Amino acid sequence: MGATKTTAIIYFSRTAEEEIRHKTFSAKSAKLNKVVASKLYDHSLSQIKKTGLPFVLFTEEVQSGNSFGERLANAFESTFEQGFESVIAVGSDCPLLTSQHLLDAASVLAVKEIVAGPTTIGGSYLLGIKHSSFDYDAVAKPLRWQTNNLFADLSETFPQLYVLESLAEVNEEMHFAQSLSFRNLINNCFSYIYSLINAWSTVSLIPYSSSQYEHAFVYAGLPARAP
Repeated sequence: MGATKTTAIIYFSRTAEEEIRHKTFSAKSAKLNKVVASKLYDHSLSQIKKTGLPFVLFTEEVQSGNSFGERLANAFESTFEQGFESVIAVGSDCPLLTSQHLLDAASVLAVKEIVAGPTTIGGSYLLGIKHSSFDYDAVAKPLRWQTNNLFADLSETFPQLYVLESLAEVNEEMHFAQSLSFRNLINNCFSYIYSLINAWSTVSLIPYSSSQYEHAFVYAGLPARAP
């Protein structure tokens, strides 16, 4: 890691086993739930590793605090105590997250105080803070974490917020069925999950193109096929 500790990444996520206790990716298949949760978790972790930046895993086993905000604030505080100048927190609910998004956030924090990545449904897939601007109470406060109002709350709480590009977020089965547009071909993670959803779920995703969306999907309800 070297003598200078500049930026670290917090992987703030439940394990796949714990995630499926809180989220339903398929109403018909418990196996699909586990596969999707595992695939999402592994995808984010692989992108974190590709950055070459130091990272810390904060799964439910090591998180501490009475609320999501407190647990996240404690994760930031603990990582800053290791001597890092900037810390970026990211979860496992964004299949389009790439190592470049994380590196872009690190570059932003070299000149800005705080950075965030909004999701297409109003959440946030990334939050990065410089140590000099870290306010424990501001992160631990009862923002509407894990809701579609989170990014609005972050923007209000942190007016100096630098905003990255918006990415799709997946927290439930229907998020796969909502129309998603991408500038390039869908990455391997989403393609794999897409094939599983079509094979096992109650939802079928149909690719189409339009003048507005180069690569998009709509959904159609179909009888589920058991794995």
